[in-house]
This record gives sequence, C-alpha cells and structure tokens, in this order.
Amino acid sequence: MPKISSYQKKRISRSLQRQRGPLGNSAATAGKDTSSNIGDSNPLRGTVLKVAYQSHFKGNSRGLGRQRPFQTIVEEIKDSYKSIYLKSNREVIGILKINGKEVQVGKNGKAAPNICFHNVGMINQHGVKKNPHAEDWVTSSLRNNFEEDKNKNSSLTFEQYLSSKKLDASGNIGTGAKGQNGKPNKHVFSLKLNYSPCLGCVDTLKGFKGFLDKELENNVLFRVKFLKPYSLASTTSAEAAQGEDFQKSINDLKKAGIPVRLQPEASASKMANNPGSQPVNYSKDLSPSLKDNNPDLYKSWTGLGLGRTKISTILS
Repeated sequence: MPKISSYQKKRISRSLQRQRGPLGNSAATAGKDTSSNIGDSNPLRGTVLKVAYQSHFKGNSRGLGRQRPFQTIVEEIKDSYKSIYLKSNREVIGILKINGKEVQVGKNGKAAPNICFHNVGMINQHGVKKNPHAEDWVTSSLRNNFEEDKNKNSSLTFEQYLSSKKLDASGNIGTGAKGQNGKPNKHVFSLKLNYSPCLGCVDTLKGFKGFLDKELENNVLFRVKFLKPYSLASTTSAEAAQGEDFQKSINDLKKAGIPVRLQPEASASKMANNPGSQPVNYSKDLSPSLKDNNPDLYKSWTGLGLGRTKISTILS
C-alpha cells in the first residue's frame, strides 16, 4: 500500500497547525471533512485504496448510512439533487453524463458497511476523509452497477454494458471525441460537481479514468467541470496554502489527462426548473493570481477543442 507523500504530510501538518477561519462564506468547506486521523487507530496507511469501505473513513456519525449505491441509468436526475447542486453550501453533488445523457448521481455522505468503493483517494488537504465524497459515490455506483450485470453474464464487457443501456458513442462527432485507429468515435464521460475535487477525490477521479481507459481501450474522453472552488475564497492568492492546494488539484487532473474547467453560473441556471432553484450567488471567482494561472478554466469544452458534438476551430 503506498505511503503518504511528503507533499501530503506537509499539507496535513500545516492544516493542523493553523486555525482555518471563515473564508468569506460558509461554503468554504462545502460539506467536506476538515479532520485528520493520521497516526490514530485507523488501519489506513496509504493514500489510495483499491477497495474501500465505510470503516476506512474517519466518520463515526450516527445512522446506518446509505444502504445501496446510487441508481445508474436513471431517466432523469431528480429535481431535489439539482436543487442541492445549485443552492447548498454544505452538501456536494456529482452528476455524470455518458455520451450526452445524464445517468448517474452521487452525494457526499456515510455508506452502509457492505458498500464497496473502488480506487478511492482517502487523504485530502485536511486529512483522512470523513465519509465517501460525491466523486467516490458517482464513480463506484456506476462500477458496482456494472458488476451486478456482469455477475449475471460473465462475458459482458463495459462497452457492451453501455450499448445495452443505449449509451453508445455514435453521436460524438466533436473535435474532442474524434475516433482513432478506425474505432468508433470516442466515448465522452462528463462529470459536473458543485464544488471542485479535493486532493483525495483527485486520486479517485484518476482511478476512475484508469478504469475507463482499460475497459474502453483508451477510446474515451473523461472531463470534469465544477461550479465553485472547494475550500477557497475569492481573495485567496496562488501563494497561500489553500491556493497551492487548489492549484495542485487542477494540475494533477490535467497531468492525468483529465481536462477540467469552471461551470459558468449561467450554465448552471439552466439546470433549474423554477426560479427558486437558481444558484446562490457565492463569491466563487478565483483571485486574480489564480485566475491568471488558470485561463483554461474559463473556456468552454468546444473552446478547448474538447467538444462532444460541436467542432472547434481549436485543435486539441
């Protein structure tokens, strides 16, 4: 099992030594834990677990936790989840699109003891995660549902699973979804989050990309967008500790081949079915120094040459 990196030890040590005050609004920690159990009785000794259960997390809250993975291939994401996505300053929601169709949701929170999570990044900038985060729920719910079907048909491939759910890649004609080596157009997996991934969830997303690359023979584009930055104020400079954490999360995603960008508030507003679900106007913009360091975060997928259906003049 891999050891905690020196960078993460530095981040954890710094987070324990300083008092983290309000960051201008209560959305700063966005329902993510801020505690560390490094060195206590928890058996965890690595940063990424190939298989994880609730017992590996820090949380000891009352209640049984969610009893099953979130349903996959839903006809429509419930309005209640969209409302949380747009308005909550505590809960984190992830919504996964596969080839243009929203099929999977996940929300941070405790899990029942028997639910399995795959390739989970356990440690973020605040220590060991309290409970599975939205990213853990989204990616593992999809994988667990696939495994359920595979248990009924051992020869089932992930490609066949997607086709059986009418999630083939035939409509993907954009620059970012161009096929290669005579294969059909790339599959496009698009994850949107109301808060950017913490450092632990960056590892989870990297693990999910590894799963997709293996199962779909690298003929896949996995991209991520978020509505607001996690644990960051609009005044936080690139040189501040939290600014460094945010920059590392963005850089690590890009290095892993996972494009990332900010979701414009106008785009998020289209998710609402009524005016009461409009996004709360958090101070979600980056500080000038972080904005200067990350101009691509403000571009559209098409502008980045990563469109699913629209052709961009910018070649990726």
